[in-house]
Parts: sequence; C-alpha cells; structure tokens
Amino acid sequence: MISQYKTLTALLLVSTISACTNTTKEQTYQIPTTNQPTQQIQTPNTQQTYNTQIDLKIIKIEENTGIVNIIIPKPIKEKKITTHQKLTQLIQALPLDYLTEGVAQRGVDIKQRVQTGRGCPKDNYIFWDFNNNILGYAKIPHKDKKGKDYTKQQIQDKINQYRTNFENPVLAQVHEIGYPYTGNCSGEYQVKFEYGVSSYYETHIKGNWSKHSIESLTSIRDVIRKVYKTKKESGEVSFPHNLFEYTLGQYVFEAGGKKKLISKDGAKGIFQIMDDNMKRVCKNPMINPYHRIAQIDCVFSIHEKNYQLIKPNFDTLFGDLPKKKYDELISLLTLQAYHTGQNKINRLLDQTRVESKVAKYLALHQNEFSAADIAHKFIFHNAGGIIGYQSYNYDLKARNALNELKMRKSKYIK
Repeated sequence: MISQYKTLTALLLVSTISACTNTTKEQTYQIPTTNQPTQQIQTPNTQQTYNTQIDLKIIKIEENTGIVNIIIPKPIKEKKITTHQKLTQLIQALPLDYLTEGVAQRGVDIKQRVQTGRGCPKDNYIFWDFNNNILGYAKIPHKDKKGKDYTKQQIQDKINQYRTNFENPVLAQVHEIGYPYTGNCSGEYQVKFEYGVSSYYETHIKGNWSKHSIESLTSIRDVIRKVYKTKKESGEVSFPHNLFEYTLGQYVFEAGGKKKLISKDGAKGIFQIMDDNMKRVCKNPMINPYHRIAQIDCVFSIHEKNYQLIKPNFDTLFGDLPKKKYDELISLLTLQAYHTGQNKINRLLDQTRVESKVAKYLALHQNEFSAADIAHKFIFHNAGGIIGYQSYNYDLKARNALNELKMRKSKYIK
C-alpha cells in the first residue's frame, strides 16, 4: 500500500507555535494523501491536530515514500506589556465623555495638596482616579522605627500594595506612573515649590539684556512684568494675558527659582529652556544661558512662537468661542505646547489628521465644558500617545502655582 502515500515537507506557521517545544527539531509522521482540499495530521508528541492547508506550508512533495517531515520552530516569546502600555490602554478604552464637569479644578486642588502639603497628612500618600476624585490616603513612611531609610523599591512596593485595593490597578516600578495616581504628601518637591514661591517675591536682580535694562535691584516679580510690558508694547508678543499669568506659575515649579538648574534632558535656567530654543527662537548667543533676564525674555518669545503656530488649527475648531473662554483655552494649550512641543499639539488640533479625534469631539461639545475642562480633557485623552505622561499635569501645576502666588501676595507686598 506504499503507493497510497506521498512525502510532504512542511513548516509550521505562527498559529501552531503555542503547541511547540522550546527547541527547533524535526519530527517524522506518516499520513495518507487524498484528493480532499484539506486534511489533518495529529502529531503524537504534542497531541496537536494540524490542518495541512491552514497550519502547514507545504515545501516539497515526493511520490510514494509515505513520509511527512514537519519542522517545529522555537516558540516566539510573548512581549511583556509595560506599565506605560497598561495605563495607556486603560485611558484609550474610556469614552470621550468619561471625565465629568470640574475635573480640571479637582486636579488643581490635588496639586495644591501635593505641592504645598496643606490638607495632605505628613508621611501619607494621596491616591486619586482619572476623574481627579480623591480615593484615599495611605500612611507610607520613608523611615523605619529605628530611623533607617526604606529603599525606593520598598516604598514603591507599599504604594503598589495599596493600589490593589482599587479596580484596574496598574502597578508601577520606581519612577513610573501607575494607577490609581499617587502623590507624596511630604515630597522633596514641596521644598522646591516653596523656594519658587518665596524667590518670586524675595529674589532681587539687576542687569541688561537686549532692550531690557534693570538698573537697580528689582524683584523677579517686577522684572517679569517689566520684560512682558516691553515686549507687548513693541508688538513682539500678542498672546492673551492669561498666558502671561500662567508663565508666573511656570517660574515657581519649573526650576523653583534656581538660576543654574539643569534638567537630565539638558534644559537650563529658571524656565528650563533647551539650548536649541535659546539659539533658534530667542537668538541668544549662549554667552550665558542662565542669565535670568534673558530667560524671561526667551520664555515669552517661545510662547509667542507657539501661540502663532497653534492659532490657525485652533481657530478652525474653537474660533467661535466667546473671547474670555477663547483666551483661556488657547492660553492653556499654548502653555501645554511649551512642555509637549507645539508640533505635537498642532497635530492633535489639525482636523485633517486622524489624531484630531479628541479635539473634534471637544469642539462639537465646546459649550458643555469650561475652557479649563476642555484643555484637561484634551490632554488626558491624548496622554500616553502624542502627549507623554511627563506632560500630563503641566496645566494643573501652572494653575496651582499661580493660585499660590496670588494667595501669598499680601505676605510680601503691603
């Protein structure tokens, strides 16, 4: 009956890899051939049935040998899903009407607790959800009873353990963003924030830069105002006054008022400006990139450039908003562009691109939300993609810092 058989040399496709062993090997089986369009082979080692037309790619057929050669390849390792991907999947699965009214202000309130420590118990971590609702606090001290510091990993493990009390937790490694979101009520950035607020009122400088001349010691607060006024009167800036005010908040949290701070990405000075922007946008010869008057002049130039580039696409979607709401929304998105990049914000506003899905939805429902909520929804629903998580709360930080400056004004200015 040998004439009833054919030899088939076949290669398993990806669909059969899960049934394979850890090493590549060749196994031999005998099957009768027929004129049927499909037939099945059951391999004795794996007990897996393969369809000869779907699961096997036939390489060669030889008459009258009765042998089937099947090469079983190494399995492809499943790709591990990162914390970033898990969080992004959660956000992208949410409908665009998920965030409720007041989400931005709730976020500012949380930032106030984390950045100042007020209303946030010492040695506690605060946890909140996507809608910026506070879920609770967990006491997670940084030292043991003997005063020895816990490692960052030990602290992170306790944070993750608390996260498991909630639905859809995303457990994170040190320096990653997990879910529910969390903030340290006793973090070192509170020192930086406090220094930024006091520096705004108490640091006095003098000097010259370009057309700006500060002849006597003047507070940073008044220097920023003077530089802005000069650029406004000369027509160098035309963005709404809202953005000027958010820039004051930027001074507080970008570098905490520290003149020579350099970020890990190379951003420098009180407004953490990259060298490329210093040279290309601000025409700074880089003799002293930390020059504070130069930094103030430059941050307004960057805002103006971003504002002008964002405005056409913004106007297409939101041009009919009342002026007050228009000014606030475009100021918040221009502010976001300072950290995210105007090219990315523009991609998300360009209604000819698929990435503008969120913006088009918000434009359609623009009368239902405040400008602050529209901006935050825009950032939230694009987070993890074009907008990185490092930029996620930038608008909230600026608004909280500005509120803090206004609240403390009476302490410094009589």
